[in-house]
Amino acid sequence: MFTLGFKFLCSRRKWTILIVLALCLIISSVLSIFTASEAIRAALMEKSYLQYGKNSGVLVGIEKSKSEINKEVKNIGEFQLIDWIPLENSNSATIGWMDKGAVDLSKIKVMEGRLPIGKNEVAIESAYLKLFNSSWAIGDMITLDGKEKQWKVKIVGIISNYSSKRYIPFQFQKELAFPNIFISEQYKDKSSKRNYLINYEDGKNTTLKKTENLLAEYDDKGFVNEKLFLEGLRDYDTIRNISIFYQTVILFISIFSISSLFAYFNKSQRRKIGVLKALGIKRMQLYFFYFSQTFILFFSGLILAVPLNYVFKFLIINKSFKEGISTYQNQTYTFSICWILFLFFMVLFLSFWEIFRSRNLSIKMLINGVEKIPIVNILINKNIKRFEIKQLTRQLFLFPKQFILTVAMISLSILILLFSVIFQKETEGIWDIDEYYYLNSQEVYGFDTQDNLPILLRKGLTFSEQQVTNLKILPGVQYVEKNPFMVDVIPLITSQQKTKDITQWLDNQGEIITYNQKWIVPNVKYEIIDKEEFSQLFPEDDYKAFRGKIMIFVPNKDGRKDANLNNLKGETIEFIKQEKHEGKLQKIKEQFEVYSVNNETYVKQINNKNKISYDGFTIIFDKDTMQNSKLFNGYMELGIFLDTNITENELKKIDDYVNQMIATVPGSLLQNIPEFIQNDTKITSLLGFLAKFSFIITFLLTVTSMFIIVFSKYQLQKKEWGIYLSLGMSKRKLYYFLTSEMVVYCLIAALMSFIIIFLYLMGAVLTFPLSYYLYYYLLVIIYMSLLLIVGSFIIYKIVINQTVYNMLREVE
Repeated sequence: MFTLGFKFLCSRRKWTILIVLALCLIISSVLSIFTASEAIRAALMEKSYLQYGKNSGVLVGIEKSKSEINKEVKNIGEFQLIDWIPLENSNSATIGWMDKGAVDLSKIKVMEGRLPIGKNEVAIESAYLKLFNSSWAIGDMITLDGKEKQWKVKIVGIISNYSSKRYIPFQFQKELAFPNIFISEQYKDKSSKRNYLINYEDGKNTTLKKTENLLAEYDDKGFVNEKLFLEGLRDYDTIRNISIFYQTVILFISIFSISSLFAYFNKSQRRKIGVLKALGIKRMQLYFFYFSQTFILFFSGLILAVPLNYVFKFLIINKSFKEGISTYQNQTYTFSICWILFLFFMVLFLSFWEIFRSRNLSIKMLINGVEKIPIVNILINKNIKRFEIKQLTRQLFLFPKQFILTVAMISLSILILLFSVIFQKETEGIWDIDEYYYLNSQEVYGFDTQDNLPILLRKGLTFSEQQVTNLKILPGVQYVEKNPFMVDVIPLITSQQKTKDITQWLDNQGEIITYNQKWIVPNVKYEIIDKEEFSQLFPEDDYKAFRGKIMIFVPNKDGRKDANLNNLKGETIEFIKQEKHEGKLQKIKEQFEVYSVNNETYVKQINNKNKISYDGFTIIFDKDTMQNSKLFNGYMELGIFLDTNITENELKKIDDYVNQMIATVPGSLLQNIPEFIQNDTKITSLLGFLAKFSFIITFLLTVTSMFIIVFSKYQLQKKEWGIYLSLGMSKRKLYYFLTSEMVVYCLIAALMSFIIIFLYLMGAVLTFPLSYYLYYYLLVIIYMSLLLIVGSFIIYKIVINQTVYNMLREVE
C-alpha cells in the first residue's frame, strides 16, 4: 500500500508539493516560535544569574548548620563577613569568605589568579583593588587596615565586579553585605550565626514560592533576591505567554488551512478510491492506503521543516533578544515531539474522516463525484435575476461554512497583526532622552519619623564631589546633572513667610505638618551649583553675592503671580536634619538668607538643544558653602550628557570611569540609557516581530486555503462552466468570476478589520498619531493584493488551458 500511495501522490505532483510545503510551513513556524522563545528564556536566565546572582534568596543570622539546611534546600552556599574597611562617603569594603556553593550561586568570576585557600591570602574585587592602590598586583604583600584588625596578606586573585549589583534590603544593610575582599574559609567564626545563599531550580514562579515559604519557616530571617525576579527575570514569563499566543494563532488557522487542503485533496481522489473499491479493495486496506499517503506527506514536510525551523528561529532571536542561546532543554524536545505527533494525528484524522464520510456511497457515486447542492443555492436561483450577481453569489455561498471561515480567518490575521503593532508601539512610547548615563548611589533607603522629621535608618551612600568633578572634566562629557542626597533635609518657614503660592504648594502635598511651630515644606528639589553653572544660568548676577545664600523657585500653575513672594528676599530660612550617630539622635540646623525668589519653573539650558525643567518647589545652594555644610553628604543621582561628536576612545574612558564609580557602592544602579532603551524594548520587539511573522504565515495559509476553496468550487461546477463557455461566455469572463470571488473574500475581511481597528483607535489614548497605524493597515492591504495577484494568475493559467470538451466530458 505504501507503493500504491506513493504512486497516487506522484500522479498529483502539484497538489502533493503544495501540501508538503504547507505542512513544512506549519511545523517549522510553530516549532521555531517555541524553540526561539525557550532559547531566549534560557539566555535571559543565564544573563540574570551573572548580573544578580543565581540565589533565589538569602537566609541571614541562622543558627542551623549548612548540613541541616541542606535537607530542605539542595542548592545552598554559606558566607560570612569577618571585618570591614571604612571608605569615604559612608562606604566600606567588606572582608569575608564564601564556600564553593556560595561562589557558584553568586556567579563570581575570577579575572586573574585564584580564590584564597590558605591563611593570609586574599582575592580582591577589581574596583576595590583600583580604589585601594591601582599598582597592586597578584603576588604583592599588602596591609589592609580593618575595623577589627590589621591584615597583612598576599594578593592571590582579582575578582570581577559583582557586589554592587547584588540585592540587600535596607533593613539588612547594617548586618549584611557581600564580601569585596575574599579570605579563605579557615577564618570562619564558628561562634557567630550563619548566612546562606539558597536556590530552588524549579522554574521562576515555583522557585519564588518555595523561597518565600522557606523564609516564613525561619521567621523571615532573610529575603528574596528581588532584583533577580523583578528586574532580571521580569520578561521571563511574558516571553512564554507571547510565544503561546502566537503558536495558538498559527495552530488555529493551520487547522482551517490543512482541513481545506485535505478536504479537496481527498475529495478529488474519490474517483480513484471508487476504482479501487471496484477492484475489490477492503476498507481496512483503504485506511492503510490513506495512512501511507499521510505518512509520506507528513514526513516529507517534516524533513523540509528542520532547516526552515533553524532559519525562522535565527530571525526571531536576531530581531528581538539577540543573546538567545541554542541549547535545547528537555521541555523543548518534549514540546517538539508532542506538536509533531498532534499535527500528524490531526492530518491522519482528516484523511480517515474522508473514508468514514464516503462509507455509504456507492462505487458509481464515488466515480461520478456526486455532491449535494446546498439549499441556499436554490434560494439564490429563485430570488436573483441578473446573471452576473446570481453567479457570483452562488459561488460565494456554494460552501457557506467555508465562506464564513475564510473571511473570519483573513480578518483574524489582519487584526492580530494590527493590534500587536499598536500594543508594541504604545508600550515602547517615544523616547526623547539625551542623557547617556544615569547613576543612582542608593536605589532603596528607609527612614523613621520623629517629631514629623525623617531619620534615615542608615547613612546614605553617595557619590563624592571629587568624583563628580573628575567626571565633568573627562573629554566627551558635555554636562553632568546632579541630585544631592538631601532627602532628610527639611526647610522650615514661619507663618509670615507662608505666601499664597507656598500655601498652595503645601495644600497640594497632602497633610500639612509643622515642627516647633514652623511649617515643614515637603518634597523640595535641591540643587547645588558652582560659579560656572551660576554664570550660565544667571549671567547678570554676582556669584560672590550669592554665596552662603539660597534661591527659591515656586512654580505658578494658573499663570497669576504671587506678589508677596518677593517679600521673602532677604528673609532667613531654617533647614533641619536629624541623624543617628553611635545610637544617639543629633539635630543639625543651619540658616540661609534668601537671595532671590522666582515665581516660575526652574529651567536649566544644557545646550542649544536640551534643557531641564523642574516643576516642583526648588531651592538652589552654592557649591562652596555646601561643601562645608553638614546638610550635604554627596550626590545620590547623576545624569551624564555626552558630546555629539564624542570619539570611541573617549566613550570607553567615560564608561570605565562610571563603572568604577558604581562598582564600589553596594545597592547602586548604573543605566546606559541607549542600552537600557534597547533592553526595555526587547520584549515589544519580540511581540512586533512575532506578530509580523505570524501574519505572513497565517495569511499565506489562509489565502492558499481560499484559493483551494475557489478552485474546488470551480472543479465541482466544471460541467456548468463548460455549458456557459459553449453558449458563448469567454474564458476571460470565467477568470473574472473566479478572481472576483477571491476579491470579495478579502474586501469583506479588510472592511471588517478596518471598522474594528478604527473604532478602537478612535476611543484609545494614543502616543502615535492615527495615520501611523493606518500606514500599517495600508501595508497589509498591499501584501494582500500581491497574494491575490499571484492567486489570480494561477487561476488564469488553469482556466486558459481548459477546453470546453474536457469540462463537459463525463467520466465513465
